[in-house]
Amino acid sequence: MAMKVFNVLLVAVLMAFLATSSLADDPFVIYSGDGMMAKGPCCDMCICTRSFPPQCRCTDIKAYCHSSCKSCRCTKSIPPQCHCNDIKEYCDNSCSPDK
Repeated sequence: MAMKVFNVLLVAVLMAFLATSSLADDPFVIYSGDGMMAKGPCCDMCICTRSFPPQCRCTDIKAYCHSSCKSCRCTKSIPPQCHCNDIKEYCDNSCSPDK
């Protein structure tokens, strides 16, 4: 019985440690779909109109939207699939360093 209580207590302590450790995300760092990290909002698939000024929208689908997104839409699936519906006059920097 004492061993069972010890195991439950050990698991609870480990879960509390992981929840408060440095694994928590920085609010200014986002992860692209391929696991790369980028500072600030980024977009790999941006579509713009030919109007002046252009109207651009990012079509990337990620696990969550950047905090600067004003109109984020997510599915209720697990994992969620989110995209930002904001329309800007420019495209954000690429999430991948090679693009």
